[in-house]
Amino acid sequence: MKSALAPYLPREILYRPKMGFGVPLARWFRGPLREPVKNAVLGPVLAETGWFDTACLRRLVEGHQSGRSDYSTPLWTLLMFESFLRNVMGAQPARDARAVGD
Repeated sequence: MKSALAPYLPREILYRPKMGFGVPLARWFRGPLREPVKNAVLGPVLAETGWFDTACLRRLVEGHQSGRSDYSTPLWTLLMFESFLRNVMGAQPARDARAVGD
């Protein structure tokens, strides 16, 4: 592929080191993924583990979604853990699937 593009691209572009790219999680978690994040992090699956302080989780979600702070990294971790519990461990919420406190 590189040799095919060699006549069209400068060598420094064609053979530069690999570069990663950032995923705009912070923006997505405030925009199109706002409700799914809220429902997963504040929902019954994580709450029923007994491992999380739901008030702290709520502060994370509200602080991020209000724009006061960027908690996209811990929210991503919580989303993945909640998904793991549901999809791998078979966690089934005993209560209504709506977010706690809604």
